[in-house]
Amino acid sequence: MPSSTSVSAASDLALQAQCFLPRGEGSRSALVSVKAREHLQKIIVRARDKNALAALAKSFACKLPSNNSTVSVKDGILMWLGPDEFLFRSHDSAPPPLARFAELEGALQKSFAAVVDVSDYYAVVRVEGRRARKVLQKNCPLDVHESVFRRGACAQSLYGKAPVLVHVHGHDASDEVFDLQVRISLASYLWDLLALATQSELA
Repeated sequence: MPSSTSVSAASDLALQAQCFLPRGEGSRSALVSVKAREHLQKIIVRARDKNALAALAKSFACKLPSNNSTVSVKDGILMWLGPDEFLFRSHDSAPPPLARFAELEGALQKSFAAVVDVSDYYAVVRVEGRRARKVLQKNCPLDVHESVFRRGACAQSLYGKAPVLVHVHGHDASDEVFDLQVRISLASYLWDLLALATQSELA
């Protein structure tokens, strides 16, 4: 059994990549790790007029994020996807999954807005560690340098050919955490690319 600081064998990475959303971690290292985040609720909210935006802000008890930023709320994180589009993603320890959805529907029922639960449409893969940015840079055109893509930022981009939403919320510059959200149909493809990029970075 490899230690926490050793590099997994290529055959182990390939096996883990074939079985997406494993119960355990993916490729593991003190320098970088890749693992699936399971059972997160994801809700897309489309709201444009000021009444709908005000109702949304009141429901989350926060100032809405803007320009590729995020805001932490009591049960998750709210992300800016565009001028009229936001994504709520729950924490691991979120309340019953329907509670937030029902709350948003109630808050926005009199507004020109749309609330859609996309929990089963997307998967989330976490890349973390001191070399996490280097793993992202191997297959992503997004500029993820720390001077540009700072903690709390989110942006839509590509990893390989897979459209992804990248969110950075690291602990500090030496141990950063990135979440990549991808359509579930492309999850195994993303997992394979990340496993190979991790293997290459740690070789």
